[in-house]
Amino acid sequence: MRVLFVNPLNENNHEPQVMPLGLLSIATAAKNSGHEVFFVDRMVDPRNIKKLICDFQPQVIGLSVISPRVLKDVKMISSFCMGRGIFVVCGGLFATLGAEAFINDRVADLISIGEGEGTWVELLGKMEQGEPWKEIEGIAYLDNGEFKRTPDRPFLPGEDLPILDFSLVDAGKYLHPYHGCEKMTFLYSSKGCNSACTFCFNHEFNKSTHRKRPMENVLAEIRFLQENYGVDGIFFADELWGKNKTEILDNCKKFAESGLKFTWGAQIRIGMLDKEDLAVLYDCGCRWLYFGIESGCPERLKKIKKNIKVERVLTDVKNCYEAGITVWSSVIVGYPDETEDELRQTVDLCKEISKYAVNQCFIFAPTLGSEIFNDLKREQRIDNLTTLKSLTQFIWDRVGVNYTNVPTKDLYVVSTYIQWWAFTFQTSSRGKSKHSFTLSGIGNIFRTIFKSGPIGAINTALHYADTAFRYGRYLFLYPGVKKKYDLKLDRSKLC
Repeated sequence: MRVLFVNPLNENNHEPQVMPLGLLSIATAAKNSGHEVFFVDRMVDPRNIKKLICDFQPQVIGLSVISPRVLKDVKMISSFCMGRGIFVVCGGLFATLGAEAFINDRVADLISIGEGEGTWVELLGKMEQGEPWKEIEGIAYLDNGEFKRTPDRPFLPGEDLPILDFSLVDAGKYLHPYHGCEKMTFLYSSKGCNSACTFCFNHEFNKSTHRKRPMENVLAEIRFLQENYGVDGIFFADELWGKNKTEILDNCKKFAESGLKFTWGAQIRIGMLDKEDLAVLYDCGCRWLYFGIESGCPERLKKIKKNIKVERVLTDVKNCYEAGITVWSSVIVGYPDETEDELRQTVDLCKEISKYAVNQCFIFAPTLGSEIFNDLKREQRIDNLTTLKSLTQFIWDRVGVNYTNVPTKDLYVVSTYIQWWAFTFQTSSRGKSKHSFTLSGIGNIFRTIFKSGPIGAINTALHYADTAFRYGRYLFLYPGVKKKYDLKLDRSKLC
């Protein structure tokens, strides 16, 4: 069958582009099964999508919907395809968690639920043979006017996930300078996470399972990218890169045995590695690690089932700093019923570690399928949601509904200060100037503007101008809020 896979346009994304790995894996699986596959990423490919559809004449189109921010493009493409009798399938995180709304709004003929490789191979096989497909596992659709969802499909073992076929994309469009490397790109070595944090989609989407791909398959992808695109850095996009110390150190051993030379980084959990372990990571190329800290309040960490200790946070980030590994960390403000005292504890922790880590701060929004989302629904603090319009209110980084006991302006001021401390972070990467992180951030802004085309460059420049205005507003106004949380503009006075 002729299948077109599309990564839709996210009009609000002004960051350097990341290869759509999940969709590429599905497209690879479909191609390996003998189907004629075309892949287009609208974030880096400016071609006329309607003309492409008319020229390629796909029988099926697959749209990746991981965020409500792509819905405008998804609806446009879906409507165009449905009007020509092309079978439309939506998949990805947002489509999975909002499947009923997608079907009710007639945005798709079918939703691929959760992990898509096995579903797509079976679906296309049955469609090609003219066999019934409505009972296959892991799909949702409209059946005689009623929403129907079949049982979830079991996850594929890691060894059954395909080696990515980079001939389907232009991998050179996804390379960026990063910590200690000039051509970094994203790959993945596992799927899922074995945690059950209450704010996260993982428990619903991945059933809190962690599935590791064979490292020889991952190394084959790295080797291909090195030989054909000069890639010298890999950011592993895994939700959790190694479920324990043994697995992490085994990965490092295989890196060393491969003979490949590259710098890399990944997301791991606080408390997994000791100081001597970080030396092993550094020696085999690790230059950055990402930790989800999420709160500085011990009681909140228990509520969200994060299973980390505040005391261990400072230990781990200092150990990374001393090992020459840059730390990225994330915190969230705006949890349901969060108090000013809780928020102050998060600020205090960020101030304490800002000398050693790049702290990102996100404003909470209920994630579809998360435990917190379901709790808010049960408490009738969220309405029953059956349309796409009703789902678009849940976007992180803006206060759609304030569920806290804290004024909304406090959330914006605090998050802005934490982001400012991150932007002015003085890197711990050995051999780099202390301001290289700030300079790299500015460089990425200009690279994004110049790569966006004339109209895109204007939109991106306006976006960053608006961001600078908002930052200035929250950095220089609201003296009462700044005094309440002891916020300082000069990061050198924090530690």
